[in-house]
Amino acid sequence: MGSCSAADVTESNTTEASEPNVLVPGTLLLHSLPPIADTFLEFNGTEAFGMRGRLKVDADIERTSLLKFDLSSLANVTRTSEIVGMSLKLFSLTDSPYGGKIDLIDDVCNDWTENYITWNNAPECFFQNYTVPSGEFENNILAYEWNEAVLFPDFDFDTVLPDLITLRVTSTYANGVTYASKENATAVPQLVVYYTLPVPTASPTSAAPTVFVSKAPTKSPSPSIELPPTEIPTKIPSWSPTEWPTYYPTSTPTRNATSPTSAPSDTPKTIIIPASQDAMVRAGEFSDNRYGKDPFIAMQGQRRKAIIEFDLSSVKPSFEYQYYLQFFVTYVASNNARAVTASYITQQDYTWDEETISWNSMGEPTEEEIGWFSIFKNDENKMVEIPIGNLFNSTVSGNRFILTLTNSAIDTGGDKFDFRSTEFSERFDSLADSPPTLKAVPQLEEEEEVEEEEEEVFTVPQVEEEVL
Repeated sequence: MGSCSAADVTESNTTEASEPNVLVPGTLLLHSLPPIADTFLEFNGTEAFGMRGRLKVDADIERTSLLKFDLSSLANVTRTSEIVGMSLKLFSLTDSPYGGKIDLIDDVCNDWTENYITWNNAPECFFQNYTVPSGEFENNILAYEWNEAVLFPDFDFDTVLPDLITLRVTSTYANGVTYASKENATAVPQLVVYYTLPVPTASPTSAAPTVFVSKAPTKSPSPSIELPPTEIPTKIPSWSPTEWPTYYPTSTPTRNATSPTSAPSDTPKTIIIPASQDAMVRAGEFSDNRYGKDPFIAMQGQRRKAIIEFDLSSVKPSFEYQYYLQFFVTYVASNNARAVTASYITQQDYTWDEETISWNSMGEPTEEEIGWFSIFKNDENKMVEIPIGNLFNSTVSGNRFILTLTNSAIDTGGDKFDFRSTEFSERFDSLADSPPTLKAVPQLEEEEEVEEEEEEVFTVPQVEEEVL
């Protein structure tokens, strides 16, 4: 199998809406395929992991990831000789010294279901030893990065292209890697295929060159191929959260008096305040690492801590507010619940920067514990709201409310959970923004008649989720 670069890919001409999409023989085309099934197997395990948002590859507890792709969706490609190049793209969620070896599993092993297959019921062909791998990811994998491995699948030359293929990813390293699965809507795995259409043999009686017509006509002018792969996945399954609280008012709040004789009301309103900066810090061998620009904050055990800062200059200092912390949970590990301790920094002169902060540089500022709350397994892919108490503006440092979060349990792995950081929208701009926020609800006198509250939004523009 040959190789190619993105610069070699040629786009075909667009057509009128009423005409079929014409694919020219000999043109180099590119197509990205999401898996139709993916999962991982855990040594001697009886649990199926097909619905998890993670693919695990490890040798400490042996874990093997499987991805199945449907090649029949490649229009008019029927022979292996028409495939020019392939690569597998996976989005890493953890650091690792090695990304894993990739093998093409025998065709007889393509009949599997992600929500049923386990280590103990998998056929023997899934564990076959292949002396020559079909591909390999690089060393020194970094968290929250796309990783691409060139594939050289052992297809027989110029044979019928199989409809389905299964790729297996394994590792000999105890410090394994975790990738996003197709259930992770922000980073779906991709099989990138470069191919050409066969050039037909000329006939003496032919009046015009032969062209191939794609299986389905296009409804509007468009290229017949996808653009080359980018840092952000080009195919993201659409989904719409149904349990998000409303952060953006449907109309602009007004401060004008309702009549010429009435004065503007001084009654404070509920305010939604986005985090101005946030970061995770880790102890031990990671104590000098900087995670402030990661799109997720990963909480696990007592050796990780989240630090989140909010600017409270928009609240009225003469009123007491009830504060609620809100963040979007993207992943929850196997434990049904985990306790999280919340504190706030009381040291008036404490400053920090999300781009440079680490466990060591954070130091030990004076803090006051607020309390603890729970994150449950069913909180995954939801916005959660945590009441954190009544605080006066004077309790924070120069209008800066700096919150810290720590898992209360000793690290077992099952207590882990992740949530979106302020950097999430920079990495995944096709999805609606959902940074950590602080909702400030004014505590009004009981006897005061209060009209229905209108939420005000400061500094954050309205963001509409793109449905792909």
